[in-house]
Amino acid sequence: MFKHSLFLLTLFVGGNVFSTAQTYGRESLRDIQGVSIQIVANDLVEETNLEVEELQIIVELELRKAGIRVVTEDERADVPGQPFLSVNIAGAGFRLSQDKSTLGHAFWMQLRLFQNTKLLKDLVELNSSLDNSDEDYRKFYYRGSVESLSTLSSGTWHTASVFGVVPLSDMYKDAVQDTMRDSLVNLTKLFIVDYLSKNSRQGH
Repeated sequence: MFKHSLFLLTLFVGGNVFSTAQTYGRESLRDIQGVSIQIVANDLVEETNLEVEELQIIVELELRKAGIRVVTEDERADVPGQPFLSVNIAGAGFRLSQDKSTLGHAFWMQLRLFQNTKLLKDLVELNSSLDNSDEDYRKFYYRGSVESLSTLSSGTWHTASVFGVVPLSDMYKDAVQDTMRDSLVNLTKLFIVDYLSKNSRQGH
């Protein structure tokens, strides 16, 4: 796997976000013709009054501005590899033991690209079964056999995780939302940088 890294410590108003700008699997983004977006979030999003639809729009706008094609779930079925970008968000409120009131929110965020793959071990087994076949038979049979191998949706690219801590108070009432939005934009930009390093710009 290919990776690049640069340590970042970002301070937002009213909250801290600790992030390693590191990604894995850049090479697997080559020749991807478009992605759909899937948001996977726990109750934290609802608790902070953020809408899943808003998070989806944030990612889609960043991708479209970069010239990366965004497709619907129905359209994804016709894209080679059927790739989708999964946005994973989890977190919870934290409290002091002597006080039941929520003092703030801690959250975790990561982006992961999934696409259809075939297992290398299955290809090895196929090659072994054809070792003693003549060349013409191998060319004919191999192509059909590869297409018939089991296909799995596998994570081929992902970011390192982002961890954020945001206090709750009247002074910082918008800090949770702002911090999560900014973190999501920054993670999406990591995908864009890796994608564009392996592909020319696409039309919208």
